[in-house]
Amino acid sequence: MQNETITIEYAGPSKNNPKFGSIKTNDNRWFSCPIGMLPQFTKGATVNVVTESKEYNGKTFYNIRGMAQPSSPTPTNTQSTSGSAIPREAAMAAMAVIGKLYEGTGTFPGAELLADQFLATAHAWMMAEDAYKEGKSRTDPADEIAPF
Repeated sequence: MQNETITIEYAGPSKNNPKFGSIKTNDNRWFSCPIGMLPQFTKGATVNVVTESKEYNGKTFYNIRGMAQPSSPTPTNTQSTSGSAIPREAAMAAMAVIGKLYEGTGTFPGAELLADQFLATAHAWMMAEDAYKEGKSRTDPADEIAPF
């Protein structure tokens, strides 16, 4: 198996097997993939995939086994505007809370308000974690407010 970057010319269900999808690349190769992966491939998109090829009766058959992981490492900290690092867990919690807050509304706040909400939520998460480590309840009232 190998990682490969492909540009999709066609993506659709297989004519021969309903459990698989067919992907045609811009270099005229046809790949087979599980039907559940098919929504990840759209015409004109360039994607990184894990592929496998097999020779059979003088012909090469290509299969997509999964999506390749990005080559750049996932950051462990996010930098806030004040210059202090926000732990990854706090940033993820803040994104989840804000995502739920606006889910289904069809609107999203301006960048400045969104940044303030993100920092306040991340700060609240960090304070709750610190309180928990000190043996306090995560739901006890906070002793301080966000410093911005």
